This record gives sequence, C-alpha cells and structure tokens, in this order.
Amino acid sequence: RACAMDSKWFTRDVAELRTWRIIGACAWSTLAIFVAAYAYFTCVHILGGDFPHWSRVAVALTYAATQLPASAATAMCARASTADFVPNGERDACGIVRGERIGERFATAMMRDGMTIGALGGAFACSGSLACSLAARTTPTRGLVGMMTVNASDATFAAQFGCVLGVMTVVNFWFNDGLVVKFSSVQRPRGLRLKRAFAPCALSGLKRSLYACVVHIFVVIASRFLVQLSAKSSRGLFLGSMSCWGAGALASASWALAIFCAEIVHTERYEFRPQSLTQGPKVASEPLMAALHYFEVPFVQHLAFADLCNVAESGGRGRRQLIYGDTPDAAWSVVISIALAPLASISRSVNKAMDRTMLAALRDTDADAAQRISEKYAQMNTPKPKFRHESAQTQQAWNALRQSEVLSTDVAARELCTVVKAYGQLAIWGARASSSLAVAAKKEDVRGNARSINPSLSAIVRTLLTAQLACRTIIEQGSPPVRASSGFTSSDLASTSKANSIVAKRNEIINNVLYVLGITATNRNDANGAVTPAFTPAVETAKRISDTVEIALGALVVEYGDDVKVMLRESEQFGPPEFGTPNELFDALETIATDLV
Repeated sequence: RACAMDSKWFTRDVAELRTWRIIGACAWSTLAIFVAAYAYFTCVHILGGDFPHWSRVAVALTYAATQLPASAATAMCARASTADFVPNGERDACGIVRGERIGERFATAMMRDGMTIGALGGAFACSGSLACSLAARTTPTRGLVGMMTVNASDATFAAQFGCVLGVMTVVNFWFNDGLVVKFSSVQRPRGLRLKRAFAPCALSGLKRSLYACVVHIFVVIASRFLVQLSAKSSRGLFLGSMSCWGAGALASASWALAIFCAEIVHTERYEFRPQSLTQGPKVASEPLMAALHYFEVPFVQHLAFADLCNVAESGGRGRRQLIYGDTPDAAWSVVISIALAPLASISRSVNKAMDRTMLAALRDTDADAAQRISEKYAQMNTPKPKFRHESAQTQQAWNALRQSEVLSTDVAARELCTVVKAYGQLAIWGARASSSLAVAAKKEDVRGNARSINPSLSAIVRTLLTAQLACRTIIEQGSPPVRASSGFTSSDLASTSKANSIVAKRNEIINNVLYVLGITATNRNDANGAVTPAFTPAVETAKRISDTVEIALGALVVEYGDDVKVMLRESEQFGPPEFGTPNELFDALETIATDLV
C-alpha cells in the first residue's frame, strides 16, 4: 500500500499532458491555416484565377500541410515565461545556481538557445519556402491576379522569398519573446477565441510580409558579395519581391495563427486532481504540490498555479479543504510557501537593485564609504569556487568577475526586469491564491493550521505588503514624470500630442540607430525621463501585480479587520522584511484600510 503519490505516475501524466496539448495545438493551427488559405485562394479565384471549389479545398489542404513543420515547432517551443521559476531555494532570483560559474551558465544557455533557434529557423524556412512556392505555382501568369501577385513563372523566386521570410520571423520572435504566450483571465471557448484572432493575425501578416520584401531585397543585394542567390524573378528584384507580398502575408498570418492556437491550447485550465482520497488530505494534495515545483516541463508549473488560484477562490469542489488538512503536516505549508515565493523573489530583486542604485549614488559623494560597503557586500554575496583544484589565480579571476557582477547596478536592474517579467503572472496567481486561502481559513480551517503552521497568516500579510511596496517602488522609479498642462483646448491638446508623437518617433529611430552602432552605451528610448530608466520595462507588469496585491490585502482587511495589524506585528519575529521597513509596511496597511473605509 503506497503512502504517497506515485512519482512515475505523475511524471507520465505531465508528459502525456504536454504531448497531447502539442498535438491539439497542431490540429487547431492546421484547421485555422486551412481556413485562411481557402480564403486567400478564393480571392485569387475572384480576381481571375481558375479555381473551382474542390480545387480550392485541395490546394488549401496542401497549403496547411506545408505549414505543419512551423506549426509543430511553434507548439513545441512555446513557453509560459522567459525564465523558469525554481521555488526550492537552490537558485537565486534569476535562476542562477549558488556557486555556479558564469562560464558554465553561459555555455549551457548558449547551447540550449542555439539548438532551439536552429530548429525554429529550419522549420520556418522550410514551411515558408514550400508555402510561397505553392501559392506562386497555383496562381496563373495571365490576368489581373497574375499581374498583382507572384505567379507560376516565379515559383523558385517565391520559394527564396519564403525562406527569407521564415528566418526573419524566427529572429523577430526570438528577440521580442514572440513565443512566450499569455494566459487569458477568462477561459472562453476555443472556437470563439480563434474566430476573433483571424483579423489581427491577417493584419500582422501583412505588416511582416511588407518588412520581408525590404529585407529580401537587401539580402539578395548583399549575397552578391558572398554567395549569389540563384533564384531570379522575371520582373526584376524590386518588383519581384513586392509581388511576393500577398503570398508572404498568407504565410506570416499562418504562423501568427499557429502561435495563437498554441496559446489557446497550452493555457487551457487543467485540474491536478487527487490520485487517491484514502490516504488523507496531504496525500490527496500531492499532485498539485508536485506540479507547483515542477518547472522542467513547460506550462506545468503555470497550470498548477492557475489551478491553485481557482481552487482557492472557488473551493474546487472540496479540494480547498484538503489544503488545510487535519494533521500538523498538512499541505498548507508547502502550498503557501510556493504561492508566496514569486512575490518574495520580486521583493528581493527590487531590494538588490535599489541597494546597487544607492551605492552608485554614494560613490559620487563618499567614495571611501562606498568602497568599504562594496567590499563587505561582495564578501557576503560572492560564492565559493565550485572546483577546488583550480589555481589561486583562476579562483581570484572568477571571484573578481563575480564581484563585478554582484556590485553592478546595470546587472541588478536587468535582473529586476527579468524577474518581474518572468514571474509576474505567477506572482499574481500567488497573491490571489494566498489571500483567498487566508480568507476561507476563518471558516474552513477547523484545526487552525493556517495560524499555527509556518508560513502562517502573518507571513501572508507581510509578504503581500512587502511585494506591494516593491512594486510601488518600481512604478515610482521607472515611470516617466507626469507633466501637467493648462491653457489648452481639446483641439490644441490633440494637435500638440500628435506633434509630440512624431518627434518622439523620430527620436526613437535616432536612438535605436545610435545604440545599434555602439555610439551610445544605453538605449535611451526606455528612459522617458524616469528616475531609474532601467526599471521602465518592468513598470507595466509591476502595475498589474500592485493592483492584484492591493485587492488581496483589501480582502484580508475586510475579513479580519484590526487582526491584520496584529498578524503584521507577529511577523516581526521572522526578522527584517525582504523590502522596506516595518514602519513602511504598517503605513501601507493603514493606507489600504483607510481607502476601504
């Protein structure tokens, strides 16, 4: 008789979940691409092409089949966040193993990312080449449609264009996190969400295809100095590239639909139900607890956080009572620890970034004091070498490199943005789940584990308030200043706003060029006059987290009243907070209570 969850069963279950969702994403994307291709070839038929109905169906099915490599690669490479969240404390806020050498981390990440981008590039280049070639071969050379778009006489040239389009799309996805999907706050039917996605995906495809026309021209011209591309168009390079716009738009829209279908399928809710109810509440909750830790398989951890949030807020048909348990070793401690971990990680990263910022400011006023603080801080935070057989010179070099990383303001700011961006959704779910569990504990926690087992209710209140202060700091430091204007009518304000947007766009282009050429060390487009420009990319996510945490704290204040202040005072036994001071936490709690009144 097993006294705990079967680990092999859980591993097999999450592996099958991943496999079947990849198959589902490919099936839905194939269906969406078939509809888009049928609409495209119908337009070709209206503009003069000889396409009977069943011929259009057959060509559309063939076209959808050519997109299977890109659809499968998209479904397999889609991610829930930009970085894995490891809640067991073996890694720091950015997923760095304690004592791990920088070279090892860089080499591992480079190999993993290189394999991923290579597979994506090959799949998208293959699908783009086949798709554009098929669209060209099925378009007659005569008539209006043959004049407007690429036709059968330029099929090889269209295949070359599709290859360039595929590579360009992968590069754009990689640098803009295009494969990181978003979780919808409301779970709508798949068909309804897909129907609403056709128009945005088509518009995105038209834009990317237009960019690809320009890129293709430059690639062909540049290739003449290296290896000249053999494919040529009967219309010339410029007109031939522009004629591929329609075929490229269909291919690019198909890839956008594939990403959207992967988002629909991968982010659909999944319930980590108990394997058995005969072993007690803790064993019944082990599938959910294991999934909250399981970051090796993409989306499993995020689905577990979403399931925990749903169970905490709705009850989960009795699954919420299993978390409280009826024994001292209930699942409460594990669940609450993991739910609060993303919030604590964000607070620590903000504290670290602010320490570096203040230390950099101190160097301008008191260099000696800053040097003493730097040496002490580096001594406390620099890990010991991983390999003892290294020479003293090698160890000293690694320590110096690690110290420069520990004390760098820019590194801390980048870590802050990475943590907030990667863990933002988990932090929102964790705040909602912990608050709902704390509120429901007043009636459903018969044994009183929520107050007696750490992390208790006082730890929840303290962590939420600390995260609230940290997010407010990000917003204050990273937001541009608000400039009040008076004496303008609405029309004057509109014209001024339009003129300012044109000037801002011009400055953005100039700053991007200077940054790419290396003339400026930082890209000033993200600053916008903020106090700490490096915090600006994290402001939007911080606003979402701050709003969620404020609502969660409001629910606790409404349910427990003045007992929340007692809980916060009890939390002082755990030492100083992750961010801020005890007085600042009390002031923030008092502000929330006043707003509710």
